[in-house]
Amino acid sequence: MHGRVLLPLAALLALALPATPAAAHRIALTADDSGSTVRAHVGDRITIALDANETTGYRWSVTTAPKPAVARVTRDRYVAQETGMAGSGGTQRYTIRVRGTGRTTFAATYAQVGSGDVGQRFRIVIRARR
Repeated sequence: MHGRVLLPLAALLALALPATPAAAHRIALTADDSGSTVRAHVGDRITIALDANETTGYRWSVTTAPKPAVARVTRDRYVAQETGMAGSGGTQRYTIRVRGTGRTTFAATYAQVGSGDVGQRFRIVIRARR
């Protein structure tokens, strides 16, 4: 008797519950990925690690932020190397959370503060879907 009751109940529950989205993924990028198109899903996290050295007067700065309806930069920080030596480089890290569907761009420039001298550029296109 239990087998007959539980099977229809399980089927009803499966139909009543909304489909859960695919598990969010982390997409890791570096300077080598500049110029590429990144295919992502809503909920995914895109992490970008770019070589930097703040002691040189150069800084990474976002020049094109993603469309807020599609993606948002949730973290922007410089992480110095743990060498103990003055002048050692580090990594500029950006985290972008995909929020909705569509196409958007993220771009950053490594430029010397005050002079406008550009050392490097980074740009990706994000194509997001459900």
